[in-house]
Amino acid sequence: GAIENVVSGSQCPDQSKVVTQLRATYAPGRSTPPQGTLTPVLVVGDSTACTLLPGLQAVGPSHGLAFYSGAVIGCGVVSGTIADTSDPTNGSPYFPDSVSCQSRANSAETAGLDKYHPKLIVWASTQERDSVWAEVAGTKTAVAVGTSEWRAVMRARIQARIDKFVAAGANVILVLEPPSVHALHDAQLSSDDVAYRDMNSLLRQVAAAHSDHVVTVDLEMRVCPSGPPCPFVVDGFG
Repeated sequence: GAIENVVSGSQCPDQSKVVTQLRATYAPGRSTPPQGTLTPVLVVGDSTACTLLPGLQAVGPSHGLAFYSGAVIGCGVVSGTIADTSDPTNGSPYFPDSVSCQSRANSAETAGLDKYHPKLIVWASTQERDSVWAEVAGTKTAVAVGTSEWRAVMRARIQARIDKFVAAGANVILVLEPPSVHALHDAQLSSDDVAYRDMNSLLRQVAAAHSDHVVTVDLEMRVCPSGPPCPFVVDGFG
């Protein structure tokens, strides 16, 4: 709820109280190691990253890690301007809220790199599943998710950003996002499920091609082990 109520384009809200509560539950009686002794980890992405951050910050010290935010609400790592391909005649070829997203993401990530000098970067972003506004063959156009043009554009963007992170001295974990939650009786994959699948496939390909510095973590195995369509409740948790 706290993440959802934050204005798009903002960085992750302060959730230090949540972190303290989570850490008290996860590691009762354990002292927190000094920050200077922990390996710095930067979390980048959209609200997905902000949602994961408190939990990571709570468990991190027990594993010698300090997690910091380089994420921006509503903006992906390299999603740029999100295109509206649902109706090409509607006169609104992009979502206005995303026009400044790339510059905001770039600024947050650069600030995190400069301040924390992370050895590891966790990439948790869902906006890269969308159609995007991009330059193709010298012309700016809406590129629909799942097309060969989209795969080429997004792979180049992801690769360029990973190159930047690696050049800064960090390895990268790409978080593969789980499908949407469905009612138990819904046996059909949604268009969002297909988009997540396409995004995850692209992230896997990039990671496989750069295995010295990049790995993936599949959240689907954690929250939707049976595969899509995903039930709302898994192992008693909603």
